[in-house]
Amino acid sequence: MMFLNKPKSFFVITTLLLLLTTSGWSATIIVDRANDSGNGFCTLRQAVLSANFNLALAGCAAGDDNIVDDVLIDVAGPIILTQGEIPVFGAISIYTNSGQSVRIQAASDSRIFNVNSPDANDNDFFINNLSLTDGNVGIDNGGAILIRDAGDVTIKNSAFINNNAENGGAIYCSSCLVNEMTLTSNQFVDNGATTSGGAFYGQNILYGGALDINRNQFKDNFAQFGGAIYLRESSETITLFANKFTGNIASDSGGGVYLAGLSGGQTYEMDSNLFYKNQAADLGGAIRLFTSSTRLNLINSTFSHNDAAYGGGISNGSGNLQVSASTFVYNFAQNAGANLHSTAQGINAVEHSIVAHPVNKTNCNTGNVSFGSIGANVSDDSSCGFNEPSDTLGDPHLTGMVEVQERFGYYPTVYSPALDNSHVIVCRDSSSAPILVDQFSTPRDMDGDGNGTGECDAGAIEAFPNTDLIFYDSFGVAD
Repeated sequence: MMFLNKPKSFFVITTLLLLLTTSGWSATIIVDRANDSGNGFCTLRQAVLSANFNLALAGCAAGDDNIVDDVLIDVAGPIILTQGEIPVFGAISIYTNSGQSVRIQAASDSRIFNVNSPDANDNDFFINNLSLTDGNVGIDNGGAILIRDAGDVTIKNSAFINNNAENGGAIYCSSCLVNEMTLTSNQFVDNGATTSGGAFYGQNILYGGALDINRNQFKDNFAQFGGAIYLRESSETITLFANKFTGNIASDSGGGVYLAGLSGGQTYEMDSNLFYKNQAADLGGAIRLFTSSTRLNLINSTFSHNDAAYGGGISNGSGNLQVSASTFVYNFAQNAGANLHSTAQGINAVEHSIVAHPVNKTNCNTGNVSFGSIGANVSDDSSCGFNEPSDTLGDPHLTGMVEVQERFGYYPTVYSPALDNSHVIVCRDSSSAPILVDQFSTPRDMDGDGNGTGECDAGAIEAFPNTDLIFYDSFGVAD
């Protein structure tokens, strides 16, 4: 035979190499049935339990200890749950075979996943390409997913539709131990919370890590506070980037997002987000910033057609609001501050931004409220008190709302005073770092006014040379 003359050491080395190359690989558990029970087959519930217990249950392979087990859904769906929520207490990654979304429908009066994984060596939770629908937990929290304890949490390319709860209509995580949490490229549609966070509720959710909410769509979600998102955090790294908030409603405050801070204070970084047609009955049609321990650093974002009693765009209740290179237009206030509203206790600093075309009330609420200008703003009324030499009082001459690769905003046209507005002050964020790209990821040094030198425009969108005024007040402005 081939190995008869090989020394004993050859077999020892070969065995060791085999062990080294196979150790550390996660188990793959294949879901081959769309129903919620059945011996001899591997349903989603049985697959997750096999991963939890590291045992082969029903027709499923066994999971491995202290490693992320892969649960591969190899059915077209829908998977309709009939036995209540699925508990998760081990490290698991759930995804689909085809890369296409598979719908998982919650059982009656139940959520879909309850994540409670206290083992620090076996507690990551990942999902990809799932559609989680129709969860309803009444006065409990987390209509689709309740997170109590986990390591790294990643939810991507998934949809959350028509889930309901007291708090966190789709996802709830409060006082839970999470290392890192990422929500990326998901859709949250028609989710609701009786109290807070129509789509997502987070309070004191992190354990030394970061929360990254990026490239998601939040549409037609509703709650009393925070129609789409409610966050109340302390001393964590929290970033919201390139999300779209459209048509979300708060019966009280924060039609799109409600941001607060715990006693340790919290800074929120928001870059390149769109807020369009969100509503709040009271404060902050798009965003409500609350408590003196809360700071919002906002850049490259567009606020349009949002609606509230106070602050159609943003209402600041004693927080610290820092606005750079953003656009507030066509927002509505019933009582005060169509685009920006603040109490006298609020800190507000605005630069390189456009605040214009208010509906029903002036751009900013007046009185003893200060909206401090750092310079290079364009506003079409004097209500915000922008009085730096580089500020402009007048019509910003914008296009209608335009779309570029599924991002939406308003360009300054050839007649706009917002064009190349950095000759006096550099376009920068709240840390004084230069802002290099705009909301569309276009470089910030376009030569919009055609004078041979490219400089940052005021507002969220950097204009190309000779942007035509034909789009002015049309193509979406009144949509």
